[in-house]
Amino acid sequence: MSRMMVLITVLALVGIGVFGCSEETTGPEPAPPGGGSTNQAPAQPAINATSGCPADGATDVPVSPMLRWTCTDPDGDALTYDVHFGTAASPPAVSSDQSDIYYSTGSLNYSTTYYWQVVAKDPSGKTTSSATWDFTTMAQPGEVVSTPNAPTGSAAIDTGVLTGYTTGGAVSDAGHAVEYRFDWDDGSTSDWASSTTAFHFWSTAGTYDVKAQARCSIHTNVESAWSAALTITVSDP
Repeated sequence: MSRMMVLITVLALVGIGVFGCSEETTGPEPAPPGGGSTNQAPAQPAINATSGCPADGATDVPVSPMLRWTCTDPDGDALTYDVHFGTAASPPAVSSDQSDIYYSTGSLNYSTTYYWQVVAKDPSGKTTSSATWDFTTMAQPGEVVSTPNAPTGSAAIDTGVLTGYTTGGAVSDAGHAVEYRFDWDDGSTSDWASSTTAFHFWSTAGTYDVKAQARCSIHTNVESAWSAALTITVSDP
C-alpha cells in the first residue's frame, strides 16, 4: 500500500511539472528579428497660404515678399530646410540647413518672375522636395515710398518682455500718408499701421535682426524696401 502511495505522489508531481511548462509556452511570441519601425521621409513642403506668402503663379506681387511654407514629418523628427530661389526655372540654393519655415527675399525687381523650391531634410538624411513654385512681381508704380529709418529701442531684453520699437522717416513722393510694419526675425511681422511704434516679445533666447518697412496707405501694393536692421539680443531671465 505504501508503494502505491509513493507511485501516485510521483505521478502527481510529474503532472504538475508538465502542466506548468505548458502554461509558460502560451505567452506572446517574441518579435521577429529585425523588427521595429522604419524611418520615413518628410512630407512634401507646401506653401503657407494663410500667411500672406505669394501663391503659386501669383502676379502683381509686392517686391519685398516673405516666403513661408509648412511641412510635417511622419516620425515627428525635427526638420531642416534648403531653400532655392531666383529667376531661373531651376533656382539656385540660397539657404541651407535652416530650421526656420520662412525666407526673406529682400527687395526684388519689378515685373520679374521668380521661382522657389524647398527641400525638407530629417536627421537621418532623408529628403523630400516641394514642387517648384513661381510668382511675378508688380510693375513699377508711378509712386515711390522711401525706405524708413532703422528701428530704435532696447537692444538687450529678456524673453517674454513686451518691448516697443520705433521707426519713421518714410515718405510717399505722391504726398500720400504711409503705414509701417516690423519684421521681428522670428517668423512674424507686425500688422500694417499708421503708428511708427509697435510692440513685441520673443519667447526664445537668441539674436534677432528687427527691420521696418513702409507702404502707401492708399495704394497698399506700393511698398518701400526694408530698412537697415537693429540687432536685438534676447536672453533667458
